[in-house]
Amino acid sequence: MEQLVLRARAAFQTGRSRPLSFRLQQLRALQRMVQECQKEILGALAQDLHKSEFNAYTQEVVNVLGELDFVLEKLPQWVAPEPAKKNLLTLMDEAYIHAEPLGVVLIIGAWNYPFVLNIQPLIGAIAAGNAVIVKPSELSEKTATLLAKMLPQYLDKELYHVINGGVKETTELLKQRFDHIFYTGSPGVGKIVMEAAAKHLTPVTLELGGKSPCYIDKDCNIDIACRRITWGKYMNCGQTCIAPDYVLCEPSLQSQIVERIKETVKEFYGEEIKKSPDYERIINLRHFKRVTSLLEGQKIAFGGETDEATRYIAPTVLTDVNPDSKVMQEEIFGPVLPIVPVKNADEAIQFINQREKPLALYVFSNNNKLIKRMIQETSSGGVTGNDVVMHFTLSSLPFGGVGNSGMGAYHGKHSFDTFSHHRSCLIKKLKMEGANKLRYPPNSQSKVDWARFFLLKSFNKGRVGLFFLTFLGVLVAIAVKRYQAVLRRKALLIFLVIHRLHWSNKQ
Repeated sequence: MEQLVLRARAAFQTGRSRPLSFRLQQLRALQRMVQECQKEILGALAQDLHKSEFNAYTQEVVNVLGELDFVLEKLPQWVAPEPAKKNLLTLMDEAYIHAEPLGVVLIIGAWNYPFVLNIQPLIGAIAAGNAVIVKPSELSEKTATLLAKMLPQYLDKELYHVINGGVKETTELLKQRFDHIFYTGSPGVGKIVMEAAAKHLTPVTLELGGKSPCYIDKDCNIDIACRRITWGKYMNCGQTCIAPDYVLCEPSLQSQIVERIKETVKEFYGEEIKKSPDYERIINLRHFKRVTSLLEGQKIAFGGETDEATRYIAPTVLTDVNPDSKVMQEEIFGPVLPIVPVKNADEAIQFINQREKPLALYVFSNNNKLIKRMIQETSSGGVTGNDVVMHFTLSSLPFGGVGNSGMGAYHGKHSFDTFSHHRSCLIKKLKMEGANKLRYPPNSQSKVDWARFFLLKSFNKGRVGLFFLTFLGVLVAIAVKRYQAVLRRKALLIFLVIHRLHWSNKQ
């Protein structure tokens, strides 16, 4: 393990991952891999999560291809030096921000979307010019094995590596020194990753989860709201970190919501859900038992059917759920949707704020002021109003958590920034040394006054022009003063010459 990391570091130190041309070449190779190996990727996802080809493509492959297109187009702009604003003392200098690669980074992926959650951060790490170690989740075994086979066939074998294994291998890997660690998974393991990183002062990005609330206002189209919630909740059998975890609504809306979701489930998956090609399965037996245990003692409005042999859990809705019950104490990560009655939006906001900050917040209402109020008075990693999950699909939006749901963000330019060090650069000329007397000792009150004038930013933009003109005036005054001294010397010389000639003529 240590030798592999050292090998990646040695490759990084050659500098070959830094040129823009190399980064683009590797990203195009990754794009070619996804296109040429699409059948194998879809097959692995089918074996791991019972995903149909259509679901696997739309939920994972298309997101990766879209991200690659976006990064390939924008990367030349991102790597270019970013000019920085200057003060009066640095007007003649070159000031800019240079994005440089961090070094060797570790990406620990998740099993619920085992392709996109490994490859999407990898795109950002390559774009930023790093060497990368990818550690896929051992739970999605087929996809992990395929990644270990594919990546070396398309990418630089010295700079980019895949390490497979379980807890033992991950623990050993975390003992190594990295320049950044990117982890997607649970808050519990996120704490372990952060503790290991702290020993080397390694920065981390933690993409965790949490119980993402969904508030349904009485002033909204319940039919549309329930269709969108049903899609987001039961996609991937509920194993989505930003799936709506529970619903908050007024008691009078409960029965209507249950009926609409029940009708939509039938529309989406048919009479026999178990036979639907669009409905996935729980990843393994341990998680199956964990999710089914959350149903104990609950009022099941519909669903609740299970089959341990195939790890099938039907789309399920629970009503009149007690906030203190087991199902409300942990992220469900399965196809179970509790409905918790609240009196109004005020109580919903209070309910959300009394708990850990979630990865996502969803609000359904025709009242735009209410949606903005929910955003203003709560905190979450991201928000989607009148829909669910869709903020994940925008590369222009940073995707990440806050507090217990994570730290840092990625997608698009935000991935590039996450895996880059933004280096401050100021380049001065070895001229105009006279101006530097202001900062050289001995000090004086006049120097302090001039420093205050040149450096303080306490003036508004409307006065910038006045200060600039004043500064030019000072420069002109200095130049005139120096020019006048020269003129005096020349005048004196001329006077002496004329006087001498006049004296000679008299003789």
